[in-house]
Amino acid sequence: MSDTEKRAEPEMTLDEQAMLSLLAEANALQRGKGQKIVIDGKVWHVRPTSQRQNLKMLNLDYDVLYWQNELKAEGISRRKAKRLNARIRKAYAKKAAYRVLGRWRWLIPFAFALTWRRIYNASEQVSGTINSEEALMSENQVFYLANLGSSKQALGRSTIQVGNAVKQMQERKASAESMLDEDALPKREEDSK
Repeated sequence: MSDTEKRAEPEMTLDEQAMLSLLAEANALQRGKGQKIVIDGKVWHVRPTSQRQNLKMLNLDYDVLYWQNELKAEGISRRKAKRLNARIRKAYAKKAAYRVLGRWRWLIPFAFALTWRRIYNASEQVSGTINSEEALMSENQVFYLANLGSSKQALGRSTIQVGNAVKQMQERKASAESMLDEDALPKREEDSK
């Protein structure tokens, strides 16, 4: 590459590089590219999920939080504590099943029920590793933050417009008040003569 060709290509800013990496990740997700995890000698495929599935996984997290708070309550019976503990462990298995099946969950009947039960009956390491891998991979979080960032930018642009309108209104109000003051002063002097 000659020096003129190097100069002709503009360098990308950090925002452009981030957008380019997001587009590359989005393309890989669109093609259904997942990740392979080996747990206890078995290969588990962690696949991309849809926003609907991400919402269901987040709702499971809120359910677990609620159940944990119920377990901390005073005077809870032993039977109810056991039931809540089982629900919490099943919720972790269900969350891992969402990650394993990905968007295929909707296409195969009973696949979700079989998968979460298979994960639930496997070692604790399986669901723990799959769920922690989600936190480490966090492609969903990257895209969630990208959506949040674009919303913040749109909100910022709209508030700039509102701010400019308020500023113009205040300037008009100040000029109108000063014009009233100027008009009122000479009349008072003429009236007093």
